[in-house]
Amino acid sequence: MFWQSGDRVYLIHTRQWAVFARYLDQETAMIILDDHEEEIPVHLDDLDHKAPPPVIVQRTVPEPTPQTKPGSSENRGSVLPRGSGVLLAITADPELMDARKVYMFLLNDGAYPLTFESTYRSALQPEVLTSGDLHQGEWIELVALSMDQLHHQPEIRINSSWRRTDGILERPPFALRPRPRSIFSKMAPNPYFTFPAVLFPLAETAGKKEHIPVHTRRSPGGPSDRAYISSTPTPHMRATFEIELDLHAERLFSEPGKVSPADIFKRQMQVFEGFLKKALQVGVPHVFIIHGLGKGKLKKAIAERCGHYPEVNQVRNDYHPKYGFGASEITFY
Repeated sequence: MFWQSGDRVYLIHTRQWAVFARYLDQETAMIILDDHEEEIPVHLDDLDHKAPPPVIVQRTVPEPTPQTKPGSSENRGSVLPRGSGVLLAITADPELMDARKVYMFLLNDGAYPLTFESTYRSALQPEVLTSGDLHQGEWIELVALSMDQLHHQPEIRINSSWRRTDGILERPPFALRPRPRSIFSKMAPNPYFTFPAVLFPLAETAGKKEHIPVHTRRSPGGPSDRAYISSTPTPHMRATFEIELDLHAERLFSEPGKVSPADIFKRQMQVFEGFLKKALQVGVPHVFIIHGLGKGKLKKAIAERCGHYPEVNQVRNDYHPKYGFGASEITFY
């Protein structure tokens, strides 16, 4: 369906009405939610011209009712135990809570009391630390975040342990960076709560031990051209390092109009490579490279060059509220 500016549209996953603003590309558009002024990006598959009829879900098990719900004044509740272990649950059901909030909470469905510590990080919010104990069948709200924060690719990490009669049993660490589209597409009824949620089970066994390699630099012309970085960063280095690099020509040259495109591209790649090595030495978890839109030559070259660094985990060019599609985020192991 073709939308025009000013059309009323319905967001399928969040069950909200909005006004269509403009197309970003063939798959993404900008809309304005009712009672809001800011434009936000959505996938075109998430839009419809009318609200769907209510869906009646047939349940095969009795539905336990939590004492409280996420987003209420009491951020802890309980459900009937099911025996699935420890779960991270995420919900944003507009029928029970503020539709513009996303809630993450931890559920202990295991056989022992649980001691946990969770850390939440976001570009729009300082680090949030939550810790405590959960008895069997209890859950606790870890964080409530806005849709803007969810679009900034927040990260939540959880360390936990069982408190058994024979001592403390450490559990493997858990980390998650939820993406808006995957959250809303997977949200569904579940045997724990009266509202839809997406559930992420926390692993029971560590499996392979986490290995943190100490890399040494290889000389050019060796058996492999993959670069390795070694360093011992200080806390001050991490605290003062700027994770954003702008590669626009006017940032690199005083008179960019007098420099050839080939020389500009060469300089951009030189600056990028030096910045990437410095980021790896400092030990930051991710960086943003602002390359602009254009024809995509610089963006492609950056992604290809990252393939030479084993420390690079992922290069993403998702829409970002601050950069649009004009920047790539590079995350490290």
